[in-house]
Amino acid sequence: SSTSSSSSYTLHQIHQHQSELWKGHIPIQFDILQSETNSQAFDSPTSTVGSKSNALLKVPPMYKMVPRVAYFGTFLDEIVQHFQPYIKKESDGVWMEWNGEPLKWNAPVGVLYDYLCAWKDRERNETLPWRITVRFFAFPLDRVLELHSDEDFQWNYINNLKESIFVQFNNTNPIMTCLSKAQQNEMWSAIKQVDYDSFSTIFQQMINEYEKFSSGSSSNVSKKRIPIKVYRVEQNAQLKREVSNANQSVTSELHCVRHMDSLHTSLHDFFTQHSDAFPMERVEQIIIHGIHFTWRDSEGAELLKAMNLFDVFRAFSHPDQLLYIVVVIEASEEQEEPHEKTQEQQEQEESESSNGHVPPQEFSPESAQDE
Repeated sequence: SSTSSSSSYTLHQIHQHQSELWKGHIPIQFDILQSETNSQAFDSPTSTVGSKSNALLKVPPMYKMVPRVAYFGTFLDEIVQHFQPYIKKESDGVWMEWNGEPLKWNAPVGVLYDYLCAWKDRERNETLPWRITVRFFAFPLDRVLELHSDEDFQWNYINNLKESIFVQFNNTNPIMTCLSKAQQNEMWSAIKQVDYDSFSTIFQQMINEYEKFSSGSSSNVSKKRIPIKVYRVEQNAQLKREVSNANQSVTSELHCVRHMDSLHTSLHDFFTQHSDAFPMERVEQIIIHGIHFTWRDSEGAELLKAMNLFDVFRAFSHPDQLLYIVVVIEASEEQEEPHEKTQEQQEQEESESSNGHVPPQEFSPESAQDE
């Protein structure tokens, strides 16, 4: 049968599971481009001021253990403060990129890592620490939302939360009428401080308040409509292709006829409905919150069939109340020609081979900054 057994997880168990997920971190190394530095910041009497090798040597990377559920915007001020002495005076907006691709502000850090890196080598963790370039110029307005202040990032988060709440309840009343501005501020503060207990308390108060005024009908609605965002990456494809596919994610509401449907059944239906982007015979992996499941392997399929969709949503949803799923597709026989590297990518590769580069194996979580 494609339907799992009835849910046996209590609210307390879900709370414990979510609390543990919020403790998950990703080691990240933040760097900046030499071309965006201020040469006057490098005044060592023993070296040539402004030379590329000297600039790369003098700008210390920033290491940080970043919570998977966090957003880059939640600690942007810390990053700017670290690199401020080295950058040119007039920045036109801070943004981040990986291998020349701008990173989206509105996706949690763990989700970005899963669809860009985690699926490539999950056993040896060769992609850790995750190397991200912090940019201070040439803001990609056509690719990234122009968010700069903490208020901007909070506004973006609340808007995302409204969308997912609408999917579950068919309206935004839980936020619009049952969540005060002060509570919104407290919720955002809890996310920034990675304080799940405080976040959960505020969120549950909002839901309880809404159910009180809607005669409890919201519980039935939320079990039938679950907001899920699916990211597609193609295995072994050229970088430009895999990232563009990932960034142009397919957002879908998975409408369950029965809220007890298994994750396997729901994904099978989703792949069938979007067969052009998700050909069933080429689906390789499913990644949820850094956990990998093999789709075509019998053991992986049985695990997915045993997982109740609603329980998965309650246990693995992010602070924006979205369940993010990364789907890894087997590469097609037709491969794109390698694209030319951008100046930024060439510069980053040069920095990796310079004397100032700290190789991944030297990264120590104990020395990383943590919130």
